[in-house]
Amino acid sequence: MGTRKISVLYIVTRVMLAILIMFSVTILVRFFTRQVLIEKMGMNNRFTRAVFFDALRMEENVQSPQIDWSGEFPFDEVGSPVEARSNQSISIISQHIASLVKSLESRIVSYTTDTVIFYPRILEMANQYKKAIGWNMVPNAEYNGVISMDDGYLTTIVEKRDISDNVKAISDLKTYLDKQGIDLLYVQIPHKICKHDTKLSGVIDFSNQNADAFLSGLKEQRVDYLDLRNVLHKEGLNHHELFYRTDHHWKAETGLWAAGIVSKTLNDRYGFNIDLESLNPENFEYKVYEKWFFGSQGKKVTLSRAQPEDIALIYPREEAMLSFRVPGNNLDLSGSFGIFYDESKITEIDYYNNNPYAAYMYADNAYSLVANHRVAENNKVLVIGDSNDNSMIPFLALGIRNVDSLDLRHFNGSLRNLILKEKYDLVIINYVSDYIKAIDYSTHNSTFDFR
Repeated sequence: MGTRKISVLYIVTRVMLAILIMFSVTILVRFFTRQVLIEKMGMNNRFTRAVFFDALRMEENVQSPQIDWSGEFPFDEVGSPVEARSNQSISIISQHIASLVKSLESRIVSYTTDTVIFYPRILEMANQYKKAIGWNMVPNAEYNGVISMDDGYLTTIVEKRDISDNVKAISDLKTYLDKQGIDLLYVQIPHKICKHDTKLSGVIDFSNQNADAFLSGLKEQRVDYLDLRNVLHKEGLNHHELFYRTDHHWKAETGLWAAGIVSKTLNDRYGFNIDLESLNPENFEYKVYEKWFFGSQGKKVTLSRAQPEDIALIYPREEAMLSFRVPGNNLDLSGSFGIFYDESKITEIDYYNNNPYAAYMYADNAYSLVANHRVAENNKVLVIGDSNDNSMIPFLALGIRNVDSLDLRHFNGSLRNLILKEKYDLVIINYVSDYIKAIDYSTHNSTFDFR
């Protein structure tokens, strides 16, 4: 009997050891394949695809060619008053450290996804267990965790933040723009959690409280703003339905709606003459891909706890004559509205590996330029934002001659020198409240580094 117990224990131990060795070997092989063969040598062949058979597709791993924007738009100043205040603020330093920790955690999780074999299946099993026990809680310290709201929409929560330096940064930018004779408009994009949701807002999520305090600060500094949260409620829209159930982005239909609201604001406050009827949703055709999209929040909880949803590519019925350039991606296109869509991102269903939202404006880019050759009025607008802009700017461009797009997360040059060179009529800052956070001036990739 004793010998039999020893024999079973011996076999189990050896099996577990073999599994650990297998995982270790696959991690090493995948690390070498990704870091050397793919990243350094640019390989994308049968071998590399076989190594990552259950992970991200190779085209998602290959980096797009990038430009060192600090060379084209160099910084004239070493620091700023806001930077000095931030360096002296213990709370800001603490927030920065916390942000770095979260960023490191995110990179580790992302790396694990690409290297551990059968990771999606393991994650699915873990979420099936959470679903079985009814687990839907996020630890206090885990403000990037995904929770499910009462109606099944997934979201993340935001901690309460000090917004004073963010207000100062925009105020300083306004002072600079005023000297150049350039207008400034801040647009507050809604967070997925409604400010009137008494179960979450102000209880465990403070995205709306941060936004309210921030807009109050802008008002004191006489910075013009547009709060889309108020507009959507005045129009009686369903807050959650403006977003994808499984993703943090708003829908393309919402991008069209937002473009209409912003365009009306430009007409009313800044003397633009945009044809608002051109942005009437009834004047567009909708190519709907049913059950094609599974967003980033859905991927975190897997198909065991969320379902795929529809995603649409939207085209104006009236033919357009447009130009679309992305210098950092060697992209230079001209033609109808379809030039904004990278249809290679939406050619097949693959819930864990594909991202159909990346079809809009060819995903995130540091700097993009759009020209509408059928608009007579020669206005030039710069929109500073993030990936939500990818599904809004194409529609905004239907009524404006030139619309440039800037994502400061990927742009390491001087914003002010860019503005000085391009001579814009108006700058729009288009942010969701998640971006109202501590400013890191050391990397020139902070969303509020307006130097």
